[in-house]
Amino acid sequence: MKNAMLNFYSFIRDGKDPERDEAGFATFADGHVSMCITDAILTSHEQQKWVKVSRGQEG
Repeated sequence: MKNAMLNFYSFIRDGKDPERDEAGFATFADGHVSMCITDAILTSHEQQKWVKVSRGQEG
């Protein structure tokens, strides 16, 4: 956890741009993908079959 926070604050301190520069920490986009996978797992369990992971509407 300490390294994640250090990476986050260093990213901001160094004036990096999240649109251009690679982040060394989890982003909202990473969280979105994780939630899409979780939703697919729950749907798969409910329907008792394989389902495709939908990434939804990304802006």
